Amino acid sequence: VGRWGTRDAAIGLGRQFGDTRVSLEAAAQRTDGFSATNAGAPFYFDPDDDASRTRSLGLAATHAFAPGHELALRLLESRTDAHFDDFGNTDAENALRLGSRSVELRNRVLEGWQSLLRLARSTDERRTSTAFGGYHFDTEQTHFTWQNDLAALGGQGAVGLEWR
Repeated sequence: VGRWGTRDAAIGLGRQFGDTRVSLEAAAQRTDGFSATNAGAPFYFDPDDDASRTRSLGLAATHAFAPGHELALRLLESRTDAHFDDFGNTDAENALRLGSRSVELRNRVLEGWQSLLRLARSTDERRTSTAFGGYHFDTEQTHFTWQNDLAALGGQGAVGLEWR
């Protein structure tokens, strides 16, 4: 237990089954918190401790279907709940959820030429409750990447396209 009653835990497991690798990671953090304001801000001051909690989970799977050629799937999810002081001594709260999912294909096209194709989707959801009610916003984004790494002139060069 650390400062402000903070506790952390994390675990990661990985395994290879022939040409397939998988990994799973999980983490959590919780804090009892501290007062986010002080008596110098009388309209917002609430002497309670403003706690927070974060949890995350990640999963990855990669399969080499031929030498120099891999297909991968990656997932990540994170959630945070955090309290803060608000107008009128209200214990307000933020709830945040982040997510990312991707599939990617890596290929060695020729000796000295690596190609990566990635399609990904990310999400961001936020919910806030305050003394004056609540609000939320959600965002989503799709990403496409094509990157080529080339051995050139005794070094490395890269060329690619990205779309969001």
